[in-house]
Amino acid sequence: KGEFLLKNPTSTNLESAKSLIREFAKWSKELGPAVAGIQLGNENDYYVRGAGTVKFGSGAWDEVNLSAQDYHRFMNDLAGIYKGIDNTHPVFLGHGQLASWQTALLKGNLTNYDGIAINVYPNWNEGRPAKRVMPVSELENYFMSQVNIASELGKPLVIGEFGESSYGRLGDKGQSQFARNVTEALIKFTPGAIVGVFWHEYLPEYWKDGEIHPSESGLSLFENGKIKPAFVELSKGYQMMAKAAGMPVTLTTQIPKESSEKPVKSEASS
Repeated sequence: KGEFLLKNPTSTNLESAKSLIREFAKWSKELGPAVAGIQLGNENDYYVRGAGTVKFGSGAWDEVNLSAQDYHRFMNDLAGIYKGIDNTHPVFLGHGQLASWQTALLKGNLTNYDGIAINVYPNWNEGRPAKRVMPVSELENYFMSQVNIASELGKPLVIGEFGESSYGRLGDKGQSQFARNVTEALIKFTPGAIVGVFWHEYLPEYWKDGEIHPSESGLSLFENGKIKPAFVELSKGYQMMAKAAGMPVTLTTQIPKESSEKPVKSEASS
């Protein structure tokens, strides 16, 4: 029977977690430049009492029974173990939205990390599903607040997750507008303060509609084997960010295998 190791953080389970990181480091090191970077954790602070801006979790697998201080100390130890085996890839702490009060917890516990990867959904600050699309100015202010906190900690940011759903009032048009606005806002911080951005998600995960929120599957950029308008806007925005960083790229995409259509390139591809 499997056990979520940090739900029951005995010395044996904590050592098991360290062993898993050692194996992961050996595996990912061999992948070389195919891996851009490593993220340890995924908004874990939301599952640690007193560590996150929100508190999730109460099930058999989704709670971390460590104090906030012990959790961050342990995560820093894991990064040290990882980099002791693979120092060829940058390592980022997977975190939720940053708040200024968290700096006291994070300072001293990021020594083995190259940066922080945050999962943020600013368009949901007024509730979910969103009723409007935040304008570029509001998004710039939001990301500035996150960048300022990371700067105080001396670390760059990766936006490990961001996105918006086509569910409800916004629809495909609103999701597309959000993709346009958010990439325009992010350009201000790349390169430099923000070193990577990842839209969530590529394909719909329908099981989340029941377990998390009905809008979850609408976060996807593809639906029924077809490209959604948000993908086109996101591709254009990514290319603009790359050019601003002096690194022009060619973006191509292939229709997911579920489709019977032939692979196509997006409008932002060449």
